[in-house]
Formats: sequence, structure tokens, C-alpha cells
Amino acid sequence: MQGGSDASTLSPATKPSPTYTGLAWAVVALVLVGSQASAGDKAMVGARRGNRAAFSCLSLFPPLLLGLVLLPAQAQAHNWMTSPSRGNEAGENNGFNGHQAPPCPQKSARIHAQVGPGQKFPIEWAAGHGFGSFTYFAVLKASDEKMMQEHSIEVFEDYLAAAPSVDYLSEDPVFHVSHKVNSNGLLDNNDVADSYLWVPSMPATVGQRPPGFRDFGPSPVVMGKTEAGRAADRRAQYKNEQYPWLISVHRFTMQYDFPEDADTTMMEIPVDAGPGSYVIQYWWSGYYDCIDVNVLDDPSTDIFGSGGGSTGYDRIDHCEYISTYDNFGVVTECRAVDPADGAQSCQQLCENEASCEAVQVAKTALSPQVLKAGVWSGTSHLSSACAGVEGDYVCYGVSIGTPQVGPSYLISADPEDPVFYNSCFKKSAGWQFQQTCSSCAPTLIEPGWVFGDECITCDDMRSNARPGTNIPVWNFTSQPEECRHCDGG
Repeated sequence: MQGGSDASTLSPATKPSPTYTGLAWAVVALVLVGSQASAGDKAMVGARRGNRAAFSCLSLFPPLLLGLVLLPAQAQAHNWMTSPSRGNEAGENNGFNGHQAPPCPQKSARIHAQVGPGQKFPIEWAAGHGFGSFTYFAVLKASDEKMMQEHSIEVFEDYLAAAPSVDYLSEDPVFHVSHKVNSNGLLDNNDVADSYLWVPSMPATVGQRPPGFRDFGPSPVVMGKTEAGRAADRRAQYKNEQYPWLISVHRFTMQYDFPEDADTTMMEIPVDAGPGSYVIQYWWSGYYDCIDVNVLDDPSTDIFGSGGGSTGYDRIDHCEYISTYDNFGVVTECRAVDPADGAQSCQQLCENEASCEAVQVAKTALSPQVLKAGVWSGTSHLSSACAGVEGDYVCYGVSIGTPQVGPSYLISADPEDPVFYNSCFKKSAGWQFQQTCSSCAPTLIEPGWVFGDECITCDDMRSNARPGTNIPVWNFTSQPEECRHCDGG
């Protein structure tokens, strides 16, 4: 059997500087910082610094008006993928596991779906707090993942507006999935769960909800949407000269408020796109996710795969596990580590401790960029477990905390935040498929080199892109001419 991907050859994904789409995302960013207050000052400051653009935008508005805008959103504005995705790799997101840093969570070893050319497969997303908003999906080759930095609602709408037709896959409309029958004018209130074909090419999937999708109990309800509920949906697939990396774009209406439910539809990688590796980006109102898809030469017999095969560690750049979440703990000693030696010794610490779920690597000395900001000093950014440990970097094993919203770790794209220089290595469960994708060689994706007004050298960027147990180092250059596109060997 083929593993979902080989963790030993996986490269880190692109992590762009923060980008925001107008006031709506600015409001969401501020809500996020407020909701994370219980995660401790360090996590809150990191989130605040990472969302600096949001704060500068919001400072233009009167405090009272902001209070009125933000109060309802603090308890309500969450949506996420409920089928396998980077944010839902184990089918575990029956809570609020939405990811709030664009373009989506960093790529791991997991492949979420494996299909043949043009073979349709279901995807599913939470259906709460719509209030007339739209959920977007964009399909592109995995080799074009860095282009997701350019994505915005405006890009998606431009693509749809210029499409020769927006009836692509019109034979596969959106259905609503829940644990009970919901009465709503946008739903046809006709439960078709027993006859719903979850994978069109597999007759045996009639009435058989795929594993790894959100748990709606033993008898989930599946209902169609009315014509009014689908009227603003748009789906297009064509080559756009302005956005040549986009294979297709999909827009679905979110008008009802069923946060415990989901919407589902069929997706495909078109036949003319060919075999290989692809990614589908999810986008809803400041929440992002990605689905990694392999396309075989022939139809797949095992679309979602199963547990098993080789295990390893997935690297997450600019990352720190939030220490104040329930169930978080430092479960090994803290030791010095040289990035040139990689994370093997750190991972061995974790292998020797049953409760260890991940390794935290942290830079000990604060960078000039952090010191210039004047927020941090000394070793206040380090875990107390590392007191007295000498070295440029330290590492230790952790049990991962349980978040209320979003992931269990903090991501910072701000060089003035100590978290920017840290890395997380999370244990990955083995995943395998019955067929081998001969056209799905690992795609090398640069981890970025320009962050705001700062940049690392192209040589350092390429070093950081090395696969395996490599520990990335983020040393900024003092030569402005180095801030150019790293487009050569």
C-alpha cells in the first residue's frame, strides 16, 4: 500500500506575511485576539502582533461603534471544514477548529483524498452563522500553492465574473447535513439520507457517509436546498489569463444559522488537468483551510484512505504551542539543539515518552527585530522548563493543549514576535491508500523569504526548505538588494 505521503521527504509550506481583506477580516482578527485572552499574555501578544494590520485599520473607528460590532461576533463567527482537510486531518473537528491565518494550515504528510481524473468526491463544511455570506473554494495544482498568497474574495469574484459559464458541476448542487431535521425556507425539508450517493462512481456508498467526516450520529439527515437557497451559488472552471494558476472556483451561499450542521457537495479535478498533486483552498470570512488531493491515472478505489503505514513528524514554521490550554504540558527535559544537526535528538526525546505528542523548538536569544519592538527582553519568552539550558536553540516534548477555537498552536508572521523564530514538530499518524500515485512526487514549496520589510537571503530560504528533520533558521539580511525573488538555483 502507498502512504498518504512520505514524511521524510515532505517540504514545509509557504507562510506569507499577514494579508487581510478589508474591515470584515480586521474585525475577525480583533475578535480572535480578544477570545484568546485566556491563553495568557504571551499568546495574546503574539496574536496581536501578527494582526497589526487589523489594529491599525480598526483604530480609525470610534470605540463605542467597535464594541457594538464586536459583541455578537465573539460568540458566533466560526466555520470550518468538516470533511478531511489540513485543519481536520483525523476527523476530529467536532468543535471550533477553524484556522484563522491565510492561506491555510501548513501542509503535513497527510493526503486527504485520492481520486482519478474527473472522479467526483464529496467535501463538507460547517453551515453556521452565514447571515448572507459566501463560502469559497479554489482548486489549483500543489506546485502553485504559493500563489494562494494572492487570493482574496476579489480574486475569486473576478474569476467568476469573467467565466463563460457559472454552471460548472450544476448537476451536483449543495445538500445540507445535520443530526436532525431542520425547518428552514432555504431547505426542501426532504430527508434523502438513505438514497444519497456519497461517491458517484461507487454505488456501494449510497447512504454511507464517509469516515472522517463530522460525526452526526448513527442517522444523519441529508436535505436539498431550495431554488432560493441555491440562487447565488456559482461554479466555474476555465483558464483565466489574469489568474492562470486557478483551475476552478466555487461560491456557495451561507444564509442560515445551523452551527452544528454542515453543507456538502461534489468536487473534482478536471480530466484535462491530468494526474498529479492538487490543493483545494477553503475560504470563509477569515477562516481558511486546504484539502490535499492526489490524482491517479485511473479511477480510485479508496478515495479517503485509512490509518496505517509509516509515521513521522510534520513541521510547522513560526509556531508555538499555547501553554495555557487545558491538557498542555511539558513532558520531557529541555535540551539545547543545533539547527545544523536537525531535530532528530528532539524527536527521540518524544519517542521515549508515551504522553509526548509534539516537539517544541524555540530560539533562545531574542533577535534584533524582537528587541527593537521593545515588548520582550531576556528569556521571558521561553518555557520555565528551559531555565539554565545554554544554546542558541532549545527543544522539549509536549502534550498538546485542547483549544476552544482554532488550532492548539500560535502562528506568527511578524519578525518582531519571538514565536516567528520557533518551530513545532507534530507526530503524524500513518495514512495509506490502496493505489500508488506514480505522478504524485513530493512538491518542494519555499517557506518564504520576505516578511513585511524584512527578508532572509535566498540561500537561507533554500536551506529552510530542506525536507526531513531540518530546523529552519530565520536570520534577516542587512542588504536590501537581497530582498528579491528567489527564482533560481
